[in-house]
Amino acid sequence: MPILGLTRVDYTGITASDLDQGRECLEVALSVEYPCRLGPLGDNEGHGMSEDLFFRTGGQALLELSEAFLRNPQAVR
Repeated sequence: MPILGLTRVDYTGITASDLDQGRECLEVALSVEYPCRLGPLGDNEGHGMSEDLFFRTGGQALLELSEAFLRNPQAVR
């Protein structure tokens, strides 16, 4: 059932526990390849970091696959 007023989706974000495994899954399931890898990004204190892959899924749609992790788990209290 369509959502009233929704005509297209431009961006979708997915979080994965293993970025490489998630990439493999999306490449096989959707037949897409990622043109851009970003990260790891985070603060200097090690509170949180993420690494991201961006996929073009045809047309203008963008799919972001992220893996969030702690570089220094002791920094979070």
